[in-house]
Amino acid sequence: MKLLIWLVVAWAVVVWMQRAKKNMARRARDAAAQAAAGADFGAAGAGGVGGNRNPFSAGAQPSPSQASPAIEQMVQCAQCGIHFPKSEAIQARGTGRVFCCTEHRELHALDAGAGVH
Repeated sequence: MKLLIWLVVAWAVVVWMQRAKKNMARRARDAAAQAAAGADFGAAGAGGVGGNRNPFSAGAQPSPSQASPAIEQMVQCAQCGIHFPKSEAIQARGTGRVFCCTEHRELHALDAGAGVH
């Protein structure tokens, strides 16, 4: 019975750690996207001086440039199976297949030429 309780506790800790890791990755990705978008909070104006404006304060409305970006279609690499944004895809010549990198495109061409799949 003690072992079962410890297993449940260990499982709960593992699940909690995985969720925390996902949340941290999401926050980092969102922060990077916001930094890449220029984050118009640095301009003096309605919210304060020199970037001290809080975008989440009462009355703050996001500008059209801060609207959430369009959702990009994801595609799957024909060699390794990883999913990635379509804009980063490398097309195979003549087959219409997509790859995550040129190395995988070349490996797939070699495998197809040798009859290996």
